[in-house]
Amino acid sequence: MGNSTSTTTTTIEDKSNNYCTGCSVCAVICPTKAIEYSLNKYGFYEAVINKEKCINCGKCKKVCPKYDTKDSISLETGKLYSARTKDETALKSCTSGGIAYEIAKYGIKKGYLIFGTIYDYNENIAKAVIIEDEKELEALKGSKYIQSDTKKAVEELIEKCKQNKDNKFIIFGTPCQIAGISKIIKNERIENEIIKVDLFCHGVPSYIVWKKYIEELKEKYKIEKIDKCIFRSKHYGWHNFCIEIKQKNEKERFISSEKSNFYKIFFDNMFLNFSCYDCEVRKNISYADIRLGDFWGRKYYNDLKGISAVLIMTDIGRSILNALDKDIEIIEECKLEDCFTSQSLDKYKNIDFNNKMINILEEKHSLKTIIHTYRRKMSLKQKVKLNLKACMGRVSPKCKYNLKKIYYKIKK
Repeated sequence: MGNSTSTTTTTIEDKSNNYCTGCSVCAVICPTKAIEYSLNKYGFYEAVINKEKCINCGKCKKVCPKYDTKDSISLETGKLYSARTKDETALKSCTSGGIAYEIAKYGIKKGYLIFGTIYDYNENIAKAVIIEDEKELEALKGSKYIQSDTKKAVEELIEKCKQNKDNKFIIFGTPCQIAGISKIIKNERIENEIIKVDLFCHGVPSYIVWKKYIEELKEKYKIEKIDKCIFRSKHYGWHNFCIEIKQKNEKERFISSEKSNFYKIFFDNMFLNFSCYDCEVRKNISYADIRLGDFWGRKYYNDLKGISAVLIMTDIGRSILNALDKDIEIIEECKLEDCFTSQSLDKYKNIDFNNKMINILEEKHSLKTIIHTYRRKMSLKQKVKLNLKACMGRVSPKCKYNLKKIYYKIKK
């Protein structure tokens, strides 16, 4: 939740805020609609309390992911597997190994409603939606590396549960979204069957960054409207991050991560939501039955198609994995460190630096100028790493892949 005020939103200097995650559940549960949920001036969805409407009932605090983690599960207790879909066509269009797609497809066949995220091409934002038709699954495929607007979908979820206890759901979301939804389900005494799947999460960047990037792409490629956006295309292979965009009736454009200003900022861990830098549910705990992600690291670097990391957190998660036996290939059970060492599970070190620099986003600078401005102030060690990355962007994807293979062999 943001700071209690009727006229202003929370600022990054207000430490009492502890940084809102933007999961929206407090705004959904508030009985007087005293909590406003919208993008703040830094480009993040934030819940802000209007004091004039607030009756101090405390419901918002009960469902906020920032408070009371006693119902969470330590990631260290999970069982980790490497897996992927047996559907070669689906594998090509999914971000990693296609396990989220197979879970959703299985759910629809079994009568579950699916809560997931689509990209809205009219507003150029990510939105949570609830679907019930397998034809709609295509829009849920792939990672969206921006914060999603969840409020309407969470409202619909709670309403559908209260209307009919036979409605059952599979919910996909970031760790903080799943945490908030888990708390609102408990608080509202929802008894419906609900399976929860969260994700290994890097954090979500500011919409100011994303919308500046969209405008730059339109100008560079003379595009009026982007009709297709894949945040992580496999055009250059699973290991080579690449954004794919397309305008209707025009050819696709592919931008590698080393040449993408959006990816540069993302991998610099700059201008992420303030709550992401030291997020407990990103790093250590989960409220989900399953956590999914890419199985990064040395173990599967020779695989070019994509492999999912599947972390089973509960007996329900185990039953779902078993039910997918005919549709997925479970490669092997793995040690947690095989995956965890390559995931974003640490506290990011540059939050103070980020907070000092974030105001430059509001200025009418290009992303190139913004990147140059904050990178000038980075340490020598950071600058050396960034220069090495830039050099990698000048070689072919195949050459880059081979260089990384050599790096992993040396590191071993």
